[in-house]
Amino acid sequence: MRLINLFSLLLFVALASFSSCSNGGSVSSEGVITYGISYPVPFDDKWMERLMPKEMEMQFKDGLLKTELSFAVGMIKIAFLSDQKNKKLYELMKFMKKKNYATRNNDEVNLMMNDIPPHKITPGNATKMIAGYTCKNAMVEVKNDTIDYEFELWYTEELGSKDLNWCSPFSPIQGVLMEYQIERFDVTMKFTAKSVEVEDFPEDEFLIPENYKKISYQEMRENLEQLKDI
Repeated sequence: MRLINLFSLLLFVALASFSSCSNGGSVSSEGVITYGISYPVPFDDKWMERLMPKEMEMQFKDGLLKTELSFAVGMIKIAFLSDQKNKKLYELMKFMKKKNYATRNNDEVNLMMNDIPPHKITPGNATKMIAGYTCKNAMVEVKNDTIDYEFELWYTEELGSKDLNWCSPFSPIQGVLMEYQIERFDVTMKFTAKSVEVEDFPEDEFLIPENYKKISYQEMRENLEQLKDI
């Protein structure tokens, strides 16, 4: 898999995790969720399988979401920050000594969303507990560019805040995703919430680090294209 495809895959992962809103009431609007990542479909390349991320953290606070993953034995770290209030999406990547970030405004996010396969979501009637929270189910049908597929997801309405799902393919879901999967570039990734910590974050937790250089998202893609396959 080319690094550019992997970055696009992880961006799709982040967008999926941004499907987080609630119906109001007694919910926790600030905290961090740790997801375990599994790969239901075996990799042909076992070395690539060992490099893929096994865990993901998602922090949320007052309309802000930050998703972080690392792979290639920590050599590459990728983070995505969603700012619902200002309708901006930040993409951060650390590769060796390079630390860059790119910003997409609302129009650019909408253009990006047009490239994501349509997701048809049908609510279910089942419930189960995941990481201590009551979750509801839904069936998802995806018409991909290569093959159609479907899966069951689980979400909770006991976490999150309103309108965090502004840049997500799961926008009809009224809750935080706790178990779901994605399939792109011949890779199937399944995410299951392992733990939820309700805690307060300082505002600077969601700021771009000062030692990151701002580039355009087109330059981000060009930099990735220049790297060798991993």
